[in-house]
Amino acid sequence: LLASLAPVSVSAATTWTAPRRIPGTVGQVNPVSATAPDGTDVVLWRETTGVPLQNALHAQVRRAGTTRWLDVPVRLKATYLQDMVIAPTPDGDFWVAYQRGDFGKQNVMVSRLDSSARTWSKPARVFTDPAYDHAGPRLARSGDGTLVVAAYARPLDPPVGDPVYRAEVALRAPGGGWTRRFFSPVDTFATPSAVAANAAGDIIVAFVQGHNAADQTVRAATRGHDAAPRWKIRTLTDAGDVQRLAAAMGADGTAAIAWSATASDARAIRVATLETDRRLAPWVGRNVVTNAQYSTEPAVVVGPTGEVTVAWRNNGVIKSRHLKDGALSEIVTLSPGDRLSELSALKVRRDGKVGLLYDVFRLDPNPISEGLRFRLLSHGQPGPVQELTDGEAGDGAANSEQLWFDRFNRATVIYTRGDYPDTDLAWLEQVPAAPIP
Repeated sequence: LLASLAPVSVSAATTWTAPRRIPGTVGQVNPVSATAPDGTDVVLWRETTGVPLQNALHAQVRRAGTTRWLDVPVRLKATYLQDMVIAPTPDGDFWVAYQRGDFGKQNVMVSRLDSSARTWSKPARVFTDPAYDHAGPRLARSGDGTLVVAAYARPLDPPVGDPVYRAEVALRAPGGGWTRRFFSPVDTFATPSAVAANAAGDIIVAFVQGHNAADQTVRAATRGHDAAPRWKIRTLTDAGDVQRLAAAMGADGTAAIAWSATASDARAIRVATLETDRRLAPWVGRNVVTNAQYSTEPAVVVGPTGEVTVAWRNNGVIKSRHLKDGALSEIVTLSPGDRLSELSALKVRRDGKVGLLYDVFRLDPNPISEGLRFRLLSHGQPGPVQELTDGEAGDGAANSEQLWFDRFNRATVIYTRGDYPDTDLAWLEQVPAAPIP
């Protein structure tokens, strides 16, 4: 029983609570969750309610300093409600963007969850062009409260030949309406992959343009927070030199994109950075590794002073590299070489240290989970391995774990416990060495 697990002491300064079930989540997998800066947590999941497929969006919140999860009455219901993404607010509320509708009727909606009142705001439709479906939302919130939503727009009357999707982005300032900008040509294929924003109001949207592998490129659109902000759009790669990517924005305005490059046999992972406050600053790209596993998916974070950490999995082993002041560190191995590991989350704390969450499996002969592990990296150098769970995170739960930090640098982990259909959602958090202010 989870209740019988003793707290796991990972160092003299940090203790983690024992895992606890989130009530009402029996049979659920792959949680969608977030932690607000004040420490409030939210977890979302869908419930199928009829045919054709109807979904109700369930939510529970846990206020900082408490252990009780509170149910939020269901208000958000739609046909094929999916792809939920969350952006927290400083005071513990959460913006949620989601996709609803079947082909030909897909659109992107946003709603705000008031955690104290446990109520949803009336959903608002972001994109209104009737000639397009809108799907695959990405969401970020800048420090001034501006919402950034990116999606791909698919024409309802497609041209003959290759599919044509366009990357579409909308902004909404507090109290204002939605303003839109199309980042990709209307006659090419483009899908947004990542959106990020910082407290100052700097924004990055990263997307892959091109339908066929031979002509795909990484593109980035950035917008600074200066008095006359303007979008800068750049192509970062040669044609055919991208497969998967991740993007991040630092507090100082440094933007970073990491991608797996597949144009040559080297199969490199590359990273590029940009200082958004320099109006004409070029992207600076470099190889992180040149012998990565094919199809690997990198993760990237940017610290408050522009330090960049890139992590990836190569043949089941997680590795990382740190970029500071234009210099790359040596490659660091973060998971055991005799086990199969899944990189679940890479997140940066407010103080610049980086948290890595991963799941470790042994082969017997199929993967069997040995539990969740956590490491804290400081300037690219990892601290000790911290064992958060035993094998309870079953082999059906790979890559379903979520890691978040609040403004006090305290971590929360939410994950799927068990093997489907005998699953539920569970959580654990760090217990600080000193009282929370």
